[in-house]
Amino acid sequence: MNRSALTVLALTAFVDMLGFSIILPILPFYAETYGATASVIGLLFASYSIMQFIFSPIWGSVSDRIGRKPVLIIGLTGAAIGLIIFGLAESLFVLFAARMFSGIMASTVPVAQAYVADVTAPEYRAKAMGMLGAAIGLGFVLGPALGGMLEGFGRGLPAFVAAGIAILNAIWTATALGESLSHETRSERWLPLGAVKTIVKLPLVTLILGVFFINVFAFAAMEATFALLIRDVVFPGVSHAVLARRVGYLLGFSGVIMVIVQGGLLGRLVRAFGEARLIPTGLAFIAGGLVMLPLLTSLVWVMVSLTLLSVGVALIRPNIFSLLSQLVPESTQGGIMSIGQALSSLARATGPAWAGWMYHAVGYPAPFIFGSVLTGIAFGGALVIVAILPATFRRVGFRVSA
Repeated sequence: MNRSALTVLALTAFVDMLGFSIILPILPFYAETYGATASVIGLLFASYSIMQFIFSPIWGSVSDRIGRKPVLIIGLTGAAIGLIIFGLAESLFVLFAARMFSGIMASTVPVAQAYVADVTAPEYRAKAMGMLGAAIGLGFVLGPALGGMLEGFGRGLPAFVAAGIAILNAIWTATALGESLSHETRSERWLPLGAVKTIVKLPLVTLILGVFFINVFAFAAMEATFALLIRDVVFPGVSHAVLARRVGYLLGFSGVIMVIVQGGLLGRLVRAFGEARLIPTGLAFIAGGLVMLPLLTSLVWVMVSLTLLSVGVALIRPNIFSLLSQLVPESTQGGIMSIGQALSSLARATGPAWAGWMYHAVGYPAPFIFGSVLTGIAFGGALVIVAILPATFRRVGFRVSA
């Protein structure tokens, strides 16, 4: 595909994750200043994802109808507005409002994935998706670290910086990115009905999306309670400011691993093993990391656990969406990608809310151990995908390494 277009899309994915992750180290402590409990903090994380779950399929279908570029610009502009509201918040109510608005406007990553699917051949799609994943990982690297550092200069500053970057990205997208979707392949629908019909017709697509949902649920549960685990078990008694920096650095370390895998290794791994086989491999890494995290709580073992988790996540998402893009018609690419994002959002809504309750009611190991069990179930589903994928691709007329 056009290298300059991929650069714009990668920056868009980077900005999306930067805006999401830059507040991860400060959000729990920010909310606690307004009286939020662990359960309420989980709901605050979930509020963003609930809105994204509702609106992401609509944005994807809109991009199938009017093109990818306008929706990318709308999403970036909305992200900037949501971050500004967050930075100005002086109550728990406004924090919830800011996160919900940001979730409504969070359309950029699935639409960028649909753009990639529009312009890349199937055999190169996983690598291109991996480049987007690397950009997301880089955002995850810099976001928490930047948020932890900037918080010392003002609680709203991390959000304002991310908003400024999003505005600049929107301007660059408007001036430098062409449209990928031809008028001949555009959908006539404003709602994602075609994508839903495709899911019904292809049970394998349903299974792939189910595996993806469980994976994101378990990882989102870890994200929502990670800062609390570090505060209560790894670094007890440390001030919020120091703790925010340390959590930011640890999450940044996790992002570095994702960037290395998705940006440098994924293409070679796909050529060697195929997309489908890498999915259960990634799930095995995640299950191991989740078990280790609450049980081996020295700093070194936390970093080992994060390494396993990061490698696993890096292997799963690009390959999931590469397979999906090859199984569905061109006219429903945006809808399918956004339904995948919607399920991710549902997982990010329910996972943190559930994890916050489990952490408070059962004990700090509970969200991590149960998340590992769920990941094991997804691992079984991924093995089924490996087994039945070749026949499915022959039936729908595509060829991919299984």
